[in-house]
Amino acid sequence: MKMLSKGGCSCYFIRNDLEQAIEVKRNISTIERKIFADEFFQIYAECVANPNANIIMMSVKEQMELLRMFLQKHNFNIKDVLSLDKFNHIREYWLFVSRIFIMQNKKIEKLNGLYIDGIEAIKAGNHRDKQKILLVDDDICSGQTVTQIINALDTHELFPNADIHILGLANLCCENYNMIDCIDLRDFVPNTLYGGLVVQIGCALERVCYLDDNIDLYKQASIHPNKIVFFTQEVKKLLKSLFKIGV
Repeated sequence: MKMLSKGGCSCYFIRNDLEQAIEVKRNISTIERKIFADEFFQIYAECVANPNANIIMMSVKEQMELLRMFLQKHNFNIKDVLSLDKFNHIREYWLFVSRIFIMQNKKIEKLNGLYIDGIEAIKAGNHRDKQKILLVDDDICSGQTVTQIINALDTHELFPNADIHILGLANLCCENYNMIDCIDLRDFVPNTLYGGLVVQIGCALERVCYLDDNIDLYKQASIHPNKIVFFTQEVKKLLKSLFKIGV
């Protein structure tokens, strides 16, 4: 874990998921990923909308350790876990979920819809006898995504006899703080697995890196409006110097 403490009760959370999101064939070393994460951490800390908030960064592996401890403490086991997090391997069931965005007013704006993959796989398995389910997402902020997922479970009559409990991994990592927002490092590196926003372009869905000019970084990453240009320039320079990636 890496933390910049500013003494307050609020925080921003960064998930370092580069180990999982950058494919091996790209030949980016562990050291290069670490340097990028550390440098990004400093840039982000300089540019967040609330300069008095703490900054916390954890790797996916660290989050998985916390999840294991949570399951043990609260009498859950792996067979109780329904994961919405693509990099969470501690689960029996999964749904891969993406929020769908569209272009509107020359910006990529949120569309109130989800792309959900995995419903049929759960239907085909033994789900009706489950008495409890822990629904794990990478984070829970507004709660809208989780609400829509629970509605989808009801619609498809999945886990009809189970009590549904919910857990946000980022929220668990920041349980001693008021989490303002959380981001994933993969969203700021082009062509990563599951990176960026899922954008509907015509009839197709495409992933767009957060550094795209059409993405509002105040809305998507809590970057102060006066620092968006600086933030984007610094991260692009970092990508070019370290990963030889031009954006």
